[in-house]
Amino acid sequence: MSWSKTGALALLKIKETILNNQWDDWWKTERERNIKVSKYKRPLPASYFKKEAETSPLVKVTIPAFIGPNQGKPWVGVLRKLTEVGYY
Repeated sequence: MSWSKTGALALLKIKETILNNQWDDWWKTERERNIKVSKYKRPLPASYFKKEAETSPLVKVTIPAFIGPNQGKPWVGVLRKLTEVGYY
């Protein structure tokens, strides 16, 4: 005996509903409807999660206060100092 791919995915959808604690709600309101099964997507391989992310410790952003009408205010000077690399 074997499962069809559609049948196995439908069973997985039921298992997912149970694990998400949604079974009682589904049973009361939607049990007459067919369970929608989306197209099967292969899971990501374990090697995908072992890859090092390419990130930089520096983040380039702009702060509107630096170029806006408040740029001469003392609090903007404090922000400017806080955003300097190596300040802290």
